[in-house]
Amino acid sequence: LGPKYIPLRSAFWKIGKKAIRKRLRRVLITFGGDDTRNMTPRVVNLLLETRKDLELFVVVGKGFGNKDGIYRFRHEGVKIFEGLSAEGMRDIMLSVDVAISAGGQTTYELARTGTPTILVAVAENQLLNCKGWEKQGSALYAGWWEEKVLMENLLSALNRLADWNLRKEMSRRGRRLVDGRGALRVARELLRTYDYKHGASRASKELYHKNLPRHSISPERKPGLA
Repeated sequence: LGPKYIPLRSAFWKIGKKAIRKRLRRVLITFGGDDTRNMTPRVVNLLLETRKDLELFVVVGKGFGNKDGIYRFRHEGVKIFEGLSAEGMRDIMLSVDVAISAGGQTTYELARTGTPTILVAVAENQLLNCKGWEKQGSALYAGWWEEKVLMENLLSALNRLADWNLRKEMSRRGRRLVDGRGALRVARELLRTYDYKHGASRASKELYHKNLPRHSISPERKPGLA
């Protein structure tokens, strides 16, 4: 069905326009709820050593087993966030210039907020997703988490994203792919299926036509996107 049908958390349904600043300064680092590959400290170390001009915003998930190794970066000015609500995550995404992320479900929220993203695949089921986002122009794919050239690729991608026009275009494409109305589309399709099977009642017709606004639904699936 594609990203148009992704049911995002309600905090991501209605979002204002993201400001794309001329200078790339703020970077979000997020590797899911547990970071089993221990990517967060690796990426933070890399950027502290090579890009001292950046402000780093690090999200720590509930299942992280490496929290001590991450919290030590506070002494170096890294901003660390744990236990974020959906609203908190949305606000951070809107405030940063670029994200470095694993290729899981967070990618849809990053696209929705128009956040240009560098992706790292940390599981095999993320490979198609990462390559699909890159093909659609809303993200850059740095590679598989074990690749020897991964850190080099991350720095190269960051250098590319210094281009303001590139970030503007990536932001626009992400928001075009994910518009926050996926839950509504799913609800409409469920009602439509029910009505076909059981006959549309007056109540369901009213819900279908009045409470759920009509949106164009394309059956075309975006390549590589779940």
